[in-house]
Amino acid sequence: MAQNTGAPKPPATDGDTLERWLGWVSYLINRRDFERAHQQSHEMVIRYPYSARARFYVALAAALTGHLEEVHRARMRAEQCHDYTKELAGDFDRDLAIMQIKMGRLDDAEANIASARQHHYEDANRMACLLGMLGRLDYARGHFQAAAETHSVADERWSQLRNRTAKQWQYNNLVHWLRAVVAYQGVYSQTARRLHSRIIAEVPEAAKSRANEAKLIRFPLIGRRLYDLKTRRRFR
Repeated sequence: MAQNTGAPKPPATDGDTLERWLGWVSYLINRRDFERAHQQSHEMVIRYPYSARARFYVALAAALTGHLEEVHRARMRAEQCHDYTKELAGDFDRDLAIMQIKMGRLDDAEANIASARQHHYEDANRMACLLGMLGRLDYARGHFQAAAETHSVADERWSQLRNRTAKQWQYNNLVHWLRAVVAYQGVYSQTARRLHSRIIAEVPEAAKSRANEAKLIRFPLIGRRLYDLKTRRRFR
């Protein structure tokens, strides 16, 4: 799911592109405005009834609003669309699991990660991403050492891919890895310092401006509590 850095304008009633609609519904989900996302996903699918991506967004919004029968229908209709792929199905499971982790529905998240792995077993980048999500799940359960170790393994998987690495997923994993290390070993541990330096050196968002860099520098000094409060407001 796309990350949104600003507030987009709602799509026009007629004529807007599918990408604009997908970005808008994603933005609403990021803000946890699930009811509105659900309503707008239906507006989108009226305009793009043969898009598997649109159907999966209906399923995602329906799942987050508790319309479980609708989730099944939307997924079945997505499978009938010409642009359906198993990667899209796995991405739906992954995106739903991310939100479930943030909402504390950890068993549901674990089940959806397992489902996503069945769809993505041939995609090394996506499998590494799902491994990183297992680290996030461990962190949410308070298993900080296990989380740090899992994020480390995910990073190694991406390193093996070299120029085929999905960099944004790897960057996200680095930040979550640092969070787990701070919780497990402490702010001033050697591993935390090494990861912090690596993030500043490698992540474009960290090097783009002094303001963004300062946020990353402050994070290890604050510890996990403020970080968790912050991420409740954003969909990463």
